[in-house]
Amino acid sequence: MTRSGSRAARVLLSLLSLAVGIALAEGLVGFLAPDVDDRIHYAVRSRTCCRPDPDTVWSLRPGIDVSRSTDEFDEHVHVGSSGLRGGDPVESRDRPRILATGDSFTFGTGVDDDQAWESVLAARRAADGRPVEVLNAGVPGYGFDQGFRAAQKWSARLAPDLVLFGLHCTDVASDWDVPLWDLRDGRLVPLDPSRNWIALQVRLKAATPDLLRGLRLWRALAGSVRHRDPFGQLPPLDWAGTTAWQRDKIVAALAREPIPGDPRRAAVVMPCKEDLRGDSAALWADLLRRLEQAGVAVLDAGREIRPPADPAAGRGLFFERDIHLAPEGNRWLASRVDRFLDERGLLDGLPAHPRDPARPASVEPPRKSVPRHGGPLLGSPR
Repeated sequence: MTRSGSRAARVLLSLLSLAVGIALAEGLVGFLAPDVDDRIHYAVRSRTCCRPDPDTVWSLRPGIDVSRSTDEFDEHVHVGSSGLRGGDPVESRDRPRILATGDSFTFGTGVDDDQAWESVLAARRAADGRPVEVLNAGVPGYGFDQGFRAAQKWSARLAPDLVLFGLHCTDVASDWDVPLWDLRDGRLVPLDPSRNWIALQVRLKAATPDLLRGLRLWRALAGSVRHRDPFGQLPPLDWAGTTAWQRDKIVAALAREPIPGDPRRAAVVMPCKEDLRGDSAALWADLLRRLEQAGVAVLDAGREIRPPADPAAGRGLFFERDIHLAPEGNRWLASRVDRFLDERGLLDGLPAHPRDPARPASVEPPRKSVPRHGGPLLGSPR
C-alpha cells in the first residue's frame, strides 16, 4: 500500500472509530438520561415560539399563528407583529389602555386567544359600556424579574394607563433562578441578562451547528446547567432565604422602581394549585400586606379557593393535570379583575382620550382564534 493510501486508511479508521464512539455514547446517554430533552428550556428547544432577547433573555416571536393539542386542551395562539398575544394595540386611544405582564398564567397557556382572561375582561367591559383595551404581554416561563423588565420595555413603547403585574406561586417558589436584579440596601440593582443558565443555553444553541444539536450528547451538555447558577448571580442562601429575597425584590420593584410614563400599577395574585392545598400562604408570607402598605393595589384572587373554601369548586378552575387555568378559570379571573378595577378606582379620572404613546404602535384589529395549523407551540413552559 502506498504512503497516501496508508494515510487515507488511518483517517478512515479514525472517523469510523469516532462514529462508533459517538453511537455508543448516544446510547449510553439515552439509557442514563432519558429526560435529556426536558433539561433544555422550552424557549431554547422550540423552533416556533421564541427569540433571544437582550433584556428579558427571550421573548415571543412576532407573527406566531399556530395551534397545539394535549390530552386536556386545544390551544391556538396568535402573536401580533408587536410581540403581544392576541394581536397588536389599536391605533385609536379612545379608551384606557391596560398592560398585563407576567408568566404563563398571564399569557393564558391552554386556552385560545379570546379565552385568555385579558380578552374576556375587555369583552365584559365593552358589553357593559365601559370599554378598555387590555394588552396581553404574558410570556410562559417568565419569572417576576422578567415580567417587570418586560413591563418597563412595553410601557416605554405603548404608554399604558395601568400595568397589571401577574404574580404566581412560582414567582416566589422557583422562578428566581433567572435573576435580572439583585437587591442592595432595599433598591434593585440590574444584573446582566446574559449571565444565567437559560441565556447560556441560548448561546450554546447559537454556537452549535444543527447536526450537532441533534445529538443527545450535546443536549446532555446543554442540559447540565439546568436550574444552576453558572455565573454566581444568586445569593448564597437556602431555599427559605432565597424566597424571602425574591419577595423583597417584588416589593422594591412594584413600590419604588420607575416605569416609563409612570402608569398606575397593581398586582394580580393568580390562583395556583398550591392554594387548593393551603401551601401558598408560606410562599407569599407577608408580601401582599407589604405591597398594600406601600400603596400598591393587590387583588389576591387565590384567597377565594384556599382552605377552608370548598376544594372541589377551586379545582374546577384548573385543568385536571396541567397546572394552568381552564377556560372557566380564565372567565372566573376576568370577573374578579373587573370588579377589582372598579372597587379600587384604578381607572378613575383617566381622560376620555388617553395620551398617545411616545412611539406609535403597529396596528392590527383584535381577532377571534381560528386554528390555522397544527404542531407544538411552546411545549412545557415549566
